[in-house]
Amino acid sequence: MKNILYAFISILIILTISISCSNKSDNSTEQTNNLIEISSEQFDSEKMQVGKFEDMIFKSIVLLNGQVFAQTNAISQVSTPVGGIVENINFKYGETIQKGQILFYLYSKELIEKQQEFAETAIQLEKLKTDFERIQNLVQEKIIAEKELITATSEYQSALVRYESLKIQLAKLHLNTDKIEKGNYYSSIPIMAPVSGTINYINIVNGQYIESNIKLIEIIDISKLELRLSAFEKDLQNLEENQELEYYTLNNPDNINTAHISKIGNSINPNTGAIDVYAKPDKNAKAKPINSAAIEALINTGTKNVKALPETAIVKSANKYFIYVVSKISDKKYFLDKVEVSIGQTYNGFIEIINAPQADKIIITGLDNLSVE
Repeated sequence: MKNILYAFISILIILTISISCSNKSDNSTEQTNNLIEISSEQFDSEKMQVGKFEDMIFKSIVLLNGQVFAQTNAISQVSTPVGGIVENINFKYGETIQKGQILFYLYSKELIEKQQEFAETAIQLEKLKTDFERIQNLVQEKIIAEKELITATSEYQSALVRYESLKIQLAKLHLNTDKIEKGNYYSSIPIMAPVSGTINYINIVNGQYIESNIKLIEIIDISKLELRLSAFEKDLQNLEENQELEYYTLNNPDNINTAHISKIGNSINPNTGAIDVYAKPDKNAKAKPINSAAIEALINTGTKNVKALPETAIVKSANKYFIYVVSKISDKKYFLDKVEVSIGQTYNGFIEIINAPQADKIIITGLDNLSVE
């Protein structure tokens, strides 16, 4: 009986030890499964490289978004003082033109009538002037009553006012009034650019009849274009007038130009929820600014020492950032530990790692095909 009891106890002990060993084996496997196993062949085929944190000096950069815009004094609109038919358009959209350049010609029946009125007024004025001088002499000689001089004076001065008014109107149309007085009329007039700049808007075609004082063309003086940027309150302490910044358009980020802050607003723009910051592009720009182009501006506010990794070492997943640390190398296999990190500023292809973990073997390239789930 005792032998049977001893045998039963021995079996229980063996089973207990076996279960214990089995549990330890399961725990070890689970821990291993937390690591990502990479074969040496995969490591080489993905062109992975092992690196480490770099001690670097980063510029402290404030990034602002905004656009190129034209102040009121940079925009000129072209219209015509009389109605007529458009002829011989000499420009196209986006073209740079010079002040005084002929944009198109305008044939106008109203113009011909106005020239006729001017010529007739000139003839009438000459007659009234002669009558005025004759009556003036007669009054001085007391041959006729002074009231006739008053009438002659009134008629002559009215004609003179009308003559001068018409002459100014025609001169503004760049017409030679001396020729018109002699009966040499113009059938069309040149419409000239009031300023130098770039054609930003066109609302005419050849043969079109247009009314007077209607916006036909808009010209932007690109030398007066400015940058309007949006800054949040936390950024204002790093900004000041005359401070230099670098900017680029979102369509051409490699073409970086410089500007200087000209004004910092003191109220929040209700459309952007930020404070407007204005800057004037420097004249040595590599490319001419384009009105309304979306831009980003970088403002250097100092330097700082950071721990950094190449951008290729960071993997983003579900709004989190990870690096892969080589935990061990065994049997031609790499075992990687996925570690979440907090990132800071990006600078020259490197990313600042905030509170960098203790690690000296980090995969810095070849992570494109590595699962981050």
